[in-house]
Amino acid sequence: MEGNTNVDTLPVEVWGAVRASAAARGVTQRALQAGIGQAYCGSTLFRSAPSRDRLARVAQVLRDPDLHLLSESDLFWDRIVSIRSLGERPVFDATVEGTHNFIANGFVVHNSIEQDADVVMFVYREIVYKPDTAEPGKAQIIIAKQRNGPTDDVNLTFLRECTKFVPYSPAMPGETEPGY
Repeated sequence: MEGNTNVDTLPVEVWGAVRASAAARGVTQRALQAGIGQAYCGSTLFRSAPSRDRLARVAQVLRDPDLHLLSESDLFWDRIVSIRSLGERPVFDATVEGTHNFIANGFVVHNSIEQDADVVMFVYREIVYKPDTAEPGKAQIIIAKQRNGPTDDVNLTFLRECTKFVPYSPAMPGETEPGY
């Protein structure tokens, strides 16, 4: 008899994605459970973390490529049960082979960090966040770090038709775009 160590399970929250996929495809819970070779057990199926094998069977029944990819991923999920201070220690950059990315608390993280950058810049276009009140075409380049020079915010005009930034020119009254 093969033992079940339950060390390679996905988070129980994946069942939310399964339910959404089943609903989008018109597959009932009864049909889903029959499709994976399990007697109907109501919501009991969704109470424990699924194994990759079970999720692969679910993905096949639902014909869901995202669930299939998740069932074949090489990620391991561990629940943090406690954090305790060990005092100050030296720290090092995380390195992950291949894509050099890893997932931290649901966020894809890249292992090159800001401290290695010579310049850190952000593009901010208020119209993206406040479409009713922002000035069309106005963009701000925020130079948040520059190893060899000053930091500052620079106002520019974004020309959508050219996908280009030019020196700032405010829109004239009645214009929907700046006067360029």
